Amino acid sequence: TIVFGMPVTYPVEAVKEIMVAGMLAPENADYAWPPGLAGALRTTGFIPDLGIWREERSLNRNVLYNQLEIKRHVLNSLLTGNNWDVAMIVFKSLDVLKHRGTEGDLRARIDELYIYLDKVLGNLLLIAGENTDVMLISDHGFTSYPTAMNLNGWLVEKGFASLNEANAGSLIDKSGPIAEARASSHAHEMSLLDIASSTAITGPAEGNFGSIRVNLSG
Repeated sequence: TIVFGMPVTYPVEAVKEIMVAGMLAPENADYAWPPGLAGALRTTGFIPDLGIWREERSLNRNVLYNQLEIKRHVLNSLLTGNNWDVAMIVFKSLDVLKHRGTEGDLRARIDELYIYLDKVLGNLLLIAGENTDVMLISDHGFTSYPTAMNLNGWLVEKGFASLNEANAGSLIDKSGPIAEARASSHAHEMSLLDIASSTAITGPAEGNFGSIRVNLSG
């Protein structure tokens, strides 16, 4: 098995062959199996998490395509030089770029990235050979949504949730790596509610979706 770039696989497992963690993998950690592989990848300049979840990094075009080229060469070596049965490879760069929007200049950059990734896919298909079953999968789709609903605000308005007046009006620092900033933001959002006296609440959500949870504690 070769698993490369899969999000949330750090710390890596001792798989039979190769695993390179993706999103949420610290770039200075042992994010790959077998031992020593992470160090070898570091010498190429490879970055396991392009989404800057744990590091503060400016993601520009040069960084994006430099990392894609490094990844392409590494994958060529791994897939050509190993007798693998199953390979699972994630290219997360398109996801990172699309989360920033799809209008104007960004739209042109996304189109450019599609063309590049299509060439990479063609090369991977040649390496895999005609006797290999290949599945091309997207983890989710993208579209714009002009409005969003504040579910906790609605729950408070309808009397299902109560505000924590002591924390009303407090602000949260969203600077720093995304993983830390998002965790702090989520904790702050929940601190605005008096959970003990609430019948229902919703946890932190991204964009226009979330889940209402009935408070059954005790």
